[in-house]
Amino acid sequence: MRRYLLAVVLQVAIIATLVSSFAGYASADSPQGGLSISPTSYDISVKPGNTYTGTILVLNQGSTEFSYTVYASPYNVTGENYTPVFTPEPNAPNVTKWFSFGVTSGDLKPGSQENVPYTITVPAGTPAESYYAVAFAQTSNPNGAGNITIQKRVGTIFYLRVAGPASLKGNVVSWGASWLQNYPLTATLRMGNTGTLNYKANVNVTFSDIFGGTKYQFNRDPEILPQKIRRIPIAWQDGAKFGLFKVSGTVEYNGTTTRLATKYVFVASGTMRVVTVGIFVLFVAAVVVIGRRRATRK
Repeated sequence: MRRYLLAVVLQVAIIATLVSSFAGYASADSPQGGLSISPTSYDISVKPGNTYTGTILVLNQGSTEFSYTVYASPYNVTGENYTPVFTPEPNAPNVTKWFSFGVTSGDLKPGSQENVPYTITVPAGTPAESYYAVAFAQTSNPNGAGNITIQKRVGTIFYLRVAGPASLKGNVVSWGASWLQNYPLTATLRMGNTGTLNYKANVNVTFSDIFGGTKYQFNRDPEILPQKIRRIPIAWQDGAKFGLFKVSGTVEYNGTTTRLATKYVFVASGTMRVVTVGIFVLFVAAVVVIGRRRATRK
């Protein structure tokens, strides 16, 4: 009977995999048009008392001309989902005073762009750790219908490392995926930072069938801020809606690589779960009946 039950489990796993639908892949979104900025972030190291210069690119990808302004704003995050906060932190340096812009306003015709020079001056004696700010570009001639005012702003996040005796420490806080899920298949990685400097976590997760065939690759490199935990949601969007799959991967950070333990996940809607249980019960019943008939013949 043990052999029969082992065969049942294997058969159900194979059936679940063979009937799973193949993964679809979302096409890249086309530009929304209007005001945009590039790049989306900078990771910069500056010594106390020194300056750093560079440029950000402001673009008009829309069909109408507009005016814009450029300014610096505080930046931080709250919670594990990293909800952005654009207000100064109590008892923290006002990083926006470190910024100056070669251009603070301008006009952009459709399809045009402008390089905005910036200078970051870190005051002497600034403690060695990470600081954050956002350089915003914002439309200055809002338009809308009636009494509705529409403005758009986009920003470049600056992760500023002030050089000196600082600590770079991180760890995998948790990694998991529920064994029974609805579509889409998801997993969650939580990364911690116990140091004083931000770091990037290079997350690589593979979704595969039980035979090892790769179905989808998830790759991200989120910033992990000091003294915070970041929840990194991982999803196989437009993926299989039914089947048994494996989820595994690695995360690289601060010169180390941590292997994420393999998780087995069965993906099925409520209806398909009932159907699967029904097939399983019928299969077991058939095995039992066949076994009894063989025993009777002997």
